[in-house]
Amino acid sequence: MAYRDLLLALTSYPERTPVVAVDQAIALAGLLDARLTALTFQVDVPDVAGGLAASLLDLGSLAATERAKSADAARELNAAFTAAAERAGVPFDAHIHACMSSQIDTVLLDHARLHSMTLVPLGHGDAFQQYVAERVIFGTGRPALLLPVHVTRPLALDTVVIAWDFSAAAARAVGDAMPLLEKARTVRVLIVRNEKTLPAHRSGSDIARHLSHHGLNVVVDEVDSASRPVGQVIEAHAGEHGANLLVMGAFGHSRLRDFVLGGATRHVLHSPALPTLLSH
Repeated sequence: MAYRDLLLALTSYPERTPVVAVDQAIALAGLLDARLTALTFQVDVPDVAGGLAASLLDLGSLAATERAKSADAARELNAAFTAAAERAGVPFDAHIHACMSSQIDTVLLDHARLHSMTLVPLGHGDAFQQYVAERVIFGTGRPALLLPVHVTRPLALDTVVIAWDFSAAAARAVGDAMPLLEKARTVRVLIVRNEKTLPAHRSGSDIARHLSHHGLNVVVDEVDSASRPVGQVIEAHAGEHGANLLVMGAFGHSRLRDFVLGGATRHVLHSPALPTLLSH
């Protein structure tokens, strides 16, 4: 399996996706020899219903001004992506899609299901982008790659960390990440002990053996949680080893009308410390 077509989700309003995320996505497409499609969302700001307050405040004019800002930002972001992809020699497509902000996730899901992987830029505490990323992870059947917008170093695949807990989600993530793992210099398998019950009859050597069959240079690290949240343990371990990429399974389930995320998934979605591939 290889990633032949990647999808990059870009937003123009109210905050424009930082160019660093564009650079990271283009670098990844170059590493994978893949085509990269940028889907830039131009947010359509709705008119405010009529009334005395709307008339006095000229809300219709304000809405038109904001729509123009979004349209200008979308064109500029699309042009910046096109220029960067051309400079890098990466095959690409670039599209602008105008819709209400409430429609972004639905439109993105339709496109994401027709691409090998979707790249979602994500900032610290960006609630809307977290929601969009969550929808991609759990609603497409394809892997998602979170691109932290604060990470400015060029994306590389020197060291990749796999968060391994012997689960089906972790196994799916490893399978989905294989095209990336095969390009890594070192793959570190992290097993967090004393955080939850793990199969007693399995050990790190099992996953190491599987990965070695793919010609990977594998190191298994077993770390005690020491009563720390698992997301913090994973993040600290990745930072300690200078990891370029984290691979992990995504956990979530419905509870009445709410969607409840697993601890590590919630931590990564709220504040990804490094590019992170998630599969469900």
